[in-house]
Amino acid sequence: SKAIWLSGFVTMDDTANILYISNSNGSTWIEMTGTGHINIYSTNNVNLRTAADFNLHVDRDFNLQVDGNFNVKVKNAFNLETTSTTSRSEKETKIFGGTVSVGSTGRIDLDAASEGSFTAKGALKFLAPIFLL
Repeated sequence: SKAIWLSGFVTMDDTANILYISNSNGSTWIEMTGTGHINIYSTNNVNLRTAADFNLHVDRDFNLQVDGNFNVKVKNAFNLETTSTTSRSEKETKIFGGTVSVGSTGRIDLDAASEGSFTAKGALKFLAPIFLL
């Protein structure tokens, strides 16, 4: 077990298999445990950047909690591929684009617990071999 002071704090404990690195006031630290956990903490921002690809691979669940806004800015395409998608919002969900297309290889169901409407400033077309009202 060794502790080294370098205007911060580094602990290497061979008995507990822990490596702990902290700045001098404890506002940022990194801990690597003997059970394979890596814990990182900061009282301010954590920034990662690469000039090439940034890849994450998770063999189980990927959990993300954001107590403020979740902002994503993508210069080109945003692609999502999955077996199932659920999007839930307590207040409002908006989808906006130059052209919005919704497609399905099966059914499309639109359900509203109260009122619903379609608004078009131009023609509104419904095409189907059978149209039921």
